[in-house]
Amino acid sequence: NSTGDEIYNIVKIDLSNNSSELFLTKIKGVVNIFCDQWQKWLFIEFKESLEVYDIADKLLIKTLFSNKGSFAGIDGILYSPQKNKLLITWLNRHGQELISNTAIYNAPTLEKVDSTAFAVSFNSILSLDGDNIYQYGVDSVGSRFVNRFSISANKLLSKVPFSNIVPTMKYKIIEDGKNGMVLISFNSSIPSNNGKNYIVYNLETGESTPPISFPYRTYGYLTPNDRYVILQKVLWDPEKATAEDITGEISIYKTSNGELVSNLTLPPEGKILIFNNFPNMFYYYDFIKDTTIPVDLTKLQNENKNN
Repeated sequence: NSTGDEIYNIVKIDLSNNSSELFLTKIKGVVNIFCDQWQKWLFIEFKESLEVYDIADKLLIKTLFSNKGSFAGIDGILYSPQKNKLLITWLNRHGQELISNTAIYNAPTLEKVDSTAFAVSFNSILSLDGDNIYQYGVDSVGSRFVNRFSISANKLLSKVPFSNIVPTMKYKIIEDGKNGMVLISFNSSIPSNNGKNYIVYNLETGESTPPISFPYRTYGYLTPNDRYVILQKVLWDPEKATAEDITGEISIYKTSNGELVSNLTLPPEGKILIFNNFPNMFYYYDFIKDTTIPVDLTKLQNENKNN
């Protein structure tokens, strides 16, 4: 989120070995930089346009939205490799009003094939076959719901009240989602317990997994193949600028039965990074040492590691 006046170099980092290479140099006017969840494209947002680069080849594929100054920013990007489609939601200025627009593009060429009234976000969830998009939202009267939209039919299929989704309690949060599955957290019903409970709910079948109880405040993640739930212990700390103590204590559970697979102790104040093209991996970025620790989930069975 820059002012657009700075000059940037963009660096591509291989998180498996912490090596880096220069991707682009002396880029001016950058407002935001995005990457799709499969790391196929790099999106560079400028004040009046969006440039799309092929990450593997470092080639500029197309410049979008350079339309007489009405472009006002990107609101969401979603790529479906199964359908070979890319959906982009952006805002246009109309006087004092911002209007949301969404286009569907043919993925290889970025040729526009359709428009839709359905807006995607950076948190939209794809179904296993890549056709249905699930989008959490809140309407004008404060009611929460999950929309289901079909890419191939370009049609809103259903709008499910969030209260109908297990667990049927009022206070629950979708923390992550993959393959039509959502990781839902909800607080313990015991007043003295400050921890969380988690379930994975299948939006396509209505089935849910056994709950995972965790005795502390956490950030939760679902792996791209939806086989594992990753929980990072994050405590309140009012003395810190963010009011959070982001520990390196991470617990990994099997989605199917809630069984604990492994506990990891990694450096504190780090960030978990997950990418769809590496379904059995996560990467832990250590801000203090400016390095990344790769974690292979298939090698953690019945292990406790300290790094």
